[in-house]
Amino acid sequence: MIMLYEKIKNYLLEKIEASKPGDRLPSENELCRQFGVSRITVQRAIKDLLEEKIIFRRKGKGTFVAPSLSSRFIAPKTIKIIYPAGGDPEDDFLFPIIRGLIDQFQHQHFDFVLTAWKSNKIRRIDASETSGIFWIAPAEKDFPMIEKISLQGHLFDCYQQSYEKFCKLCKH
Repeated sequence: MIMLYEKIKNYLLEKIEASKPGDRLPSENELCRQFGVSRITVQRAIKDLLEEKIIFRRKGKGTFVAPSLSSRFIAPKTIKIIYPAGGDPEDDFLFPIIRGLIDQFQHQHFDFVLTAWKSNKIRRIDASETSGIFWIAPAEKDFPMIEKISLQGHLFDCYQQSYEKFCKLCKH
């Protein structure tokens, strides 16, 4: 006999197979109504999928399909470091940050790509070729794009003096 939470988990797995990374899944309340079960039952199914890293959650936003397992294993081990255009990666502000990142991840054999970013230019960041992104001093107007990248399941962090405003966007 199949347990109720397993039915919900199987239903979600079918939805995930028909979805792409970053797609939003039904809320706990929607699943409770659809299956006529308590939140505890739904949460058990979701907990299993979270532990298997098939889905991820954003507080106040929902539950989303994680990047595919196959892309996790074939994706290059590259970290993109984005810094303000006009900044010099060897200056007293940027160099210690960049050096610290390289020191932190070098033993894991990551490659690094330094990218200058000018906020007033309309650009798109291709995060598909990276294992993660570290953005140094992003402008507030870049936050929606950063949130979108983060919701697609890419690892993301930043260094910002007004970090309190930003940290809710960059944590998994």
